[in-house]
Amino acid sequence: GGTGSANLLDDYEEGTWTVALTPSTSGTIALDSGGGAFYTKIGQVVHISISVGNNSSSSPVGYIRFNLPFAAASGFQKGRSALALYFDGVAGSNVADFIGLTIDGTSEGRIYLGDNPVSQSDSAQQMNGACYILISGSYITSA
Repeated sequence: GGTGSANLLDDYEEGTWTVALTPSTSGTIALDSGGGAFYTKIGQVVHISISVGNNSSSSPVGYIRFNLPFAAASGFQKGRSALALYFDGVAGSNVADFIGLTIDGTSEGRIYLGDNPVSQSDSAQQMNGACYILISGSYITSA
């Protein structure tokens, strides 16, 4: 509201993008055709919502990388944000330990396991053919 430049909403965008999950070290994670990835960008804030199913995996190793619709801002971790995650059907029993975040200065999100005092790069090993994943959150972009 308002007519002053401080109150002007000059950047609003909604859309979808094709998300991919990739193990950081080796192997593959194939997603099914259902679900999707949606974003709303208001100014520099990007809200994301991802809903995907894992069709099959081939020896995935490392943490899980996924692409974002816009690069996160860079500089003193300005674009780094934590994300909310839900996993159903993973290989292990520690589904409460998944940690999601955006990486500043890149168009990459990452999923780690937090089953130790520090995050672990072994989340990809938890993927199996019946896994369902929800990711949501917000981050700052310079786009």
